[in-house]
Amino acid sequence: MKPVAFFTEMMVFFDHNGMENVTQSAGRQTEKEKEGWDISRLGSGLEKYMTEDNNKNRTSVAHRDDWKTEPMPEQHETFVLDRPFSDEEMEVLRRGNIPQAMEDKWFWYMEKSTLWAHRSWTGYCIYRIDFKEDNNHVVMVNRNPEQYTCTSIEEDIGSLNRLLDWWVRPPYDHYNEWLSETYDTLKKAGKV
Repeated sequence: MKPVAFFTEMMVFFDHNGMENVTQSAGRQTEKEKEGWDISRLGSGLEKYMTEDNNKNRTSVAHRDDWKTEPMPEQHETFVLDRPFSDEEMEVLRRGNIPQAMEDKWFWYMEKSTLWAHRSWTGYCIYRIDFKEDNNHVVMVNRNPEQYTCTSIEEDIGSLNRLLDWWVRPPYDHYNEWLSETYDTLKKAGKV
């Protein structure tokens, strides 16, 4: 039995009948369910996380005109960021980021080999990174005190590295992680 098909059936039973009926649902699947997901049965809004419209934000490419942006101010400083990036990391950076929630504080996009990083609420350009093949990337950082209060290159190197680490990480799949954890818990409890 495919775990995905099992969980499709299990979730429907769990939602309507409670935990004690979970084991009764195993094995009762339609041929369509055995072939894969039938998201219409998931209910409770989960289908919105599995639709093409939601997932396109993960694969579409951000562009300058996708968000309110301000130019890098004349008050700026330049430094070199010595850091290698894998091809996969560069691909993630090339896609950019269009904020999806208030908590998403950064909008970034790439034009050719330059990444522009703007604060999402104000549109202020904080970092401009010109990527170089020798991994000595030239970074321009905002020094307008009304837009950005950091004045230390060392602090900016640390902050930018932490941001880049966050930005290039693989996307976290909350739903499938939940499925996996639920399956493991049920398995340990002898329910599957």
